[in-house]
Amino acid sequence: MRAALVAALVLWWAAAAGSAAARADGELAVQLTSIRDEGGRVTAVFTVLDAAGRPVPRLDARQVQARVDGVDVRVGSLSAAVSEQLGVAVVLTVDTSGSMAGAPIASARDAAARFIDGLAPQDAAALVAFADGVAVEQPLTSDRVALRASVDRLRALGETALYDAVATSIAVASAAPQSRKAVVLLSDGAQSGSSQTAREAALQRAGAGGVVIYVIAYGSGIDQAFLGELAARSGGRLLVAPTTADLGVAYAELSELLRSQHVLVVEAPPSAAATRSLELTVTAPAGSGHARAPFSNSSPLGAMADAAATPASELAAPAPANRGGFGRVLVLALLVVAVLAVAGGGWLVQRRRRAGVVDGGGEVAMIAAPPRRPPAAFPAHLPRVAVLTVIAGPEQGRSVQVREGIVTVGSSPVCTLRLLGAPGDVAAEQLRLWWRDEKLMLHALDGHAYGATRPAWSSLRSGDVLELGAHRIEVHIAGAAPAAVAALGADGRAPARTRE
Repeated sequence: MRAALVAALVLWWAAAAGSAAARADGELAVQLTSIRDEGGRVTAVFTVLDAAGRPVPRLDARQVQARVDGVDVRVGSLSAAVSEQLGVAVVLTVDTSGSMAGAPIASARDAAARFIDGLAPQDAAALVAFADGVAVEQPLTSDRVALRASVDRLRALGETALYDAVATSIAVASAAPQSRKAVVLLSDGAQSGSSQTAREAALQRAGAGGVVIYVIAYGSGIDQAFLGELAARSGGRLLVAPTTADLGVAYAELSELLRSQHVLVVEAPPSAAATRSLELTVTAPAGSGHARAPFSNSSPLGAMADAAATPASELAAPAPANRGGFGRVLVLALLVVAVLAVAGGGWLVQRRRRAGVVDGGGEVAMIAAPPRRPPAAFPAHLPRVAVLTVIAGPEQGRSVQVREGIVTVGSSPVCTLRLLGAPGDVAAEQLRLWWRDEKLMLHALDGHAYGATRPAWSSLRSGDVLELGAHRIEVHIAGAAPAAVAALGADGRAPARTRE
């Protein structure tokens, strides 16, 4: 009976068609929920559903064929997200409008509480409620007692601020440190009352990537077109629960789905394309299925070739005895700064330590002269690590580490360090940083943000400050400043710093 209920309960919305698509016996639904490229090492999280909509929990690497840009690639590893201890951040978003009063809100509270009880120790959850407005009833936490208490406080009254709830839920999930991020949204109706978020804006945020939205649509008065597209654009699912008894089943199915996700790792062949594609074909005893999704290329060949031809990092190399050559380099550096400043600026690299540069109140950022001697090599006992700390701007206090792989900085939810601000202040993905030959490399991808027509490349040193719109990000490198390592907290983050 459970299988029959689930078969009648679940509607799979195809992203291309935007409508429900039935699957014949022997056909699997392969769903790519996230793809991350770290210097050619591509990690994908995906789900496989059988014809009845149930997750296929166990797969062998021999059952999965992967292709990048249409070329077969070897599957490096395939494992379950649970066995990898890969935590998930779940935002439980509950409609508390007046139409949910009585049995519906009581059933929703009970189902959400059981969902929380099923979370793994490495998982975290938040609770968002919406009626006339949207409220984050419980910020992201692993405290099950606090989560259940916030669920117990839910009461139904008012209109339905559905679009604002979508925007808030995505923002809460995007800020989570976990690599898997999801929103489980329960609603029994359509947008009503005032809204600060337009319908299309909510859908665009869902399609921005990084957060998968699972929708539970209760009752018969739902906006099925919006909720179905919301799930499809994010790579999620729409579950329809006709009665209050079905709410518990829907939450249980999503809990099982999150526990049954797979983690795939492949090595991507080099490419000059900025956007690439990953295709998966799964063949299992229950049937076969296929999925394809785009992802951003972290190491485009064309840009690397440009950097190899005229590497900006060479501008920071030790200066020879010939002072004329040094002067030309300095003039060129100042000319670049002038062009950036006239164009409106977006970011500049500023040296402030032992360089003799006078800070002109933040209106002028100078590039320091190249060092007279080569930088000290990294001591063998210290890790190769840099810490980026936001020292000014809306995200002041946030920090990330650059170790292995590539760290991205921008306004997109998929960026490692996400910077929010005024529209256009920071590009969706503006900077990429990684280690190469014991140098911290910087690649600025979005030219319009700083008035350039092509990417900018350089290497960074400890004490450099990056300026992106209203944000200032200070760089600390372990080998150059061992104290920065000692200052790291237990969670691996550096404390917030103010300018000297």
